[in-house]
Amino acid sequence: IQDITATKQIEEEYERFFALSLDLLCIASFDGYFKRLSSAWERTLGFSQQELCAAPFLSFVHPDDEAATRIVWQKLADGQAIQGFENRFRCKDGGYRWLSWSATVLPHQQRLYAIARDITTQKTMLARLSYETHYDTLTGLPNRTFILEQLLQMAVPTAGSGFRLCAVLFVDLDSFKMINNGMGHVIGDQVLIAVSRRLKASLPPNSILTRFGADEFVILLPVLDTHMEALAVAERVHQCLQQPVLLEGWEIFLSASIGVAFNAPDMQHPNELLRNADTALHRAKMQGKRCTEIFDLLMHQQVTAQLQIANELQYILSRQELVLHYQPIVNLATGQIAGFEALVRWQHPRRGLLHPDAFLDVADEMGLVVALDYWVLRTACRQVRQWQQQLAAHSRLAINVNLSAKACNIRHFWPSLMQSWKRQVSIVAVCTSNSQKGHCSHPANGYSRCLRHSTLGRCMYTWTTLARAIRR
Repeated sequence: IQDITATKQIEEEYERFFALSLDLLCIASFDGYFKRLSSAWERTLGFSQQELCAAPFLSFVHPDDEAATRIVWQKLADGQAIQGFENRFRCKDGGYRWLSWSATVLPHQQRLYAIARDITTQKTMLARLSYETHYDTLTGLPNRTFILEQLLQMAVPTAGSGFRLCAVLFVDLDSFKMINNGMGHVIGDQVLIAVSRRLKASLPPNSILTRFGADEFVILLPVLDTHMEALAVAERVHQCLQQPVLLEGWEIFLSASIGVAFNAPDMQHPNELLRNADTALHRAKMQGKRCTEIFDLLMHQQVTAQLQIANELQYILSRQELVLHYQPIVNLATGQIAGFEALVRWQHPRRGLLHPDAFLDVADEMGLVVALDYWVLRTACRQVRQWQQQLAAHSRLAINVNLSAKACNIRHFWPSLMQSWKRQVSIVAVCTSNSQKGHCSHPANGYSRCLRHSTLGRCMYTWTTLARAIRR
C-alpha cells in the first residue's frame, strides 16, 4: 500500500489551476495536436476542449499565418523556446482572435507547453490608430503621413536601386475659404468629399491621391517615362473640376491651382519634393486661378531670398533701418515747390538702399504693413514740424503719404494718428494720391471721423486707400 495523498493534492491543484486560469494554457504533442487545454480556451474561441483536441493545431490557424506558424512549430520541435509569437486562431462563429504565444518544450516527453494571451483588442486599437495616422477621416484618402512614407520609398534613390522619374502635383482649390465662410463648413466638407471622388476617378491607376491639408491635395505619380505625363495629369485635374458641384440646390463652381515638381537623382529627402511642389503651387496662385506651374531652381532661390527678407523685417523698426525720401512736387504754373511725396526706403545693413518692391509684399504677408504705415506717417509729421520751424513762410507745406488699404480699414488707425499729430504738429496737410475704389469699407465715415477728431486748425485731409506704397 502506497500513500498517494500528496500526489492527488498536486493533481487537484493542477486541475484547479487549468480550470481557473484566465490565460490560454495548453499542452500539445509534437504530432500537432492539443493534449490538454485550460477552460479559458472554450470561453475565448467557443470550441469545447474535445473539439479543439480532435483536430490538428494548424487547422485552427488563419491561412495567412499558417506558414509562419509552421516555422515556429519546427523551432519548438528542435528544442527552441519562443516568446511573443502572434497569429490568428479561428473561433466557432467563424471569426478569428489574435493570440500571442510563449512556449517551451520538454524533448524527452515530446510535449510543448504554451501560454497564449488574447490580444485582439490591442490589435484592433493599433489597426485603428494606424488607419487614423495614415488616412484622412473625412475623405478616406491617404494623408500627409502616408504620402511622406510613400515618397521615401519611391522618390528618393537608395543604394542599389536605379533612378525612377516620378512627380508630385500639389493641388489647392481656389477660393475655397469663400465656400466655408459663405455656406458653412458642413457644405465645405461635402465639397471636399465630392472633389476627392472626382480627382480619384480622373487619375491614372498607379497614382496615389492624398488629402494633404484643408483644401490641399497631393498626387504622387510614382513611375513616369516623360515629364509631359505629369502635365497631362494636371490638365485632367483642371478638366474634372470644370463641372459645378451640385449641393442642396447650389451650383458650386471650382477651380484649382497646381504646382508640379519632379524628383532628381541627387534628392536626399522626400520633403524636398513636397517643398518644391508647394513652391511651384505658390507661383501658380500668384498667376491667377486655374494655373499650373512647374518648379525650377530659380523659384527656390526667390523663396529663400523672401524668407531672409521676412526674418530681417522683424527688426526693421527696432533697428531704425527705415528711411523716408521726400520727392518735391512742383507747381508747373509757378515753378514753385508745392509739397513733397514721402517715399519709404529700407537702409539694409548689407544690401544697401532697397526700394519698396524688394520688401513691401513680404511685409504685407507678414502683417507688418500697418506698423510701417504708422511709422511713415509719424516720421512725415515730425518732418513737417521741423520744416515749419525752419521755414515759417511755408507753413502750408504738404507731404503726400501713401497708405495701405489694411491701415485705412482699421477703426482705431485714424484716431490714434490724430492724437499723435496733436503732440507733434500744429499744421498738417496730408495729401495723397487717388484712392483705389473698394479697398475701404466706409471711406466717407473715415473722412468725417478724421475731421471730427482733428483740432489742428488749417488742415486738409484727402482720403486714400492705396493698396501699397508708390514704388519709385
